[in-house]
Amino acid sequence: MENERIIIETDGDLEAVASVTATVNANGELVVEHDFEDYEDEGNNFTKTATVEKEEALKMAESLAVEVKDLPDELYDEFGEMAGVGVPSDAECVFADILDFILDCGAKYSLK
Repeated sequence: MENERIIIETDGDLEAVASVTATVNANGELVVEHDFEDYEDEGNNFTKTATVEKEEALKMAESLAVEVKDLPDELYDEFGEMAGVGVPSDAECVFADILDFILDCGAKYSLK
């Protein structure tokens, strides 16, 4: 059931890069990841993961009138605009906007 979409990837020529991806895993959970990698200081690297459990993903899908498997595509349609041209702060903003969007759809997520 996995369906992964890259929502945003920043310019790979910068000294720090970031991306946001959305996946529906085999358990039917929506997983949104924000990865940050600093080539000059690896101590700054991190991954933030927001997980929308199966029941909550169903609520979100119903709110958007789509199937759960199509949630990554919906997030891409709503927030996917830059591929390889943005800066890390753009990815951070997109991740925050997606978290707000999940809540606006009446779903909850856990953040790690």
